Amino acid sequence: MPSDSSEQGQPGRSAKAFGLSDADDLGESPDRPAKSRSRMTLVALLIVLAAAIGLLTLSRWKDAQLSTERANSGLRHPAVGEPLPELHLEPLVGTETTVELADVKGQVVLINYWGTWCPPCRVEFPHIVELSERFGDREDFRFLSVS
Repeated sequence: MPSDSSEQGQPGRSAKAFGLSDADDLGESPDRPAKSRSRMTLVALLIVLAAAIGLLTLSRWKDAQLSTERANSGLRHPAVGEPLPELHLEPLVGTETTVELADVKGQVVLINYWGTWCPPCRVEFPHIVELSERFGDREDFRFLSVS
């Protein structure tokens, strides 16, 4: 029987005595390459997912920034100050009456065409709500939202 002193300096000898290989002594196993590949695949997928989320977030942020810049550019719409053309709006719900041009004569009218799918509309929405709350009680102001 070999002495303990001869086995101490040689890695893996004591493992072999128990029927283990050098790879087992190092924490490796025959399926280690497969586990390593699946971990690498998972890491790669997580990196791709994080990049996609980052690009989507950046894209939406850029759209909102461009919309805000356009809104704040000070360009005057050619119809501002011009008489309103014939108007006939019907409510979606049916609880309100239709709106005709004669109904808003002499009032300041804000007609907002918007959609939930529209990035500039979502950017301006809090400001539109603020205007509506601020001026909604006035007799000479009318807010009409068209969706």
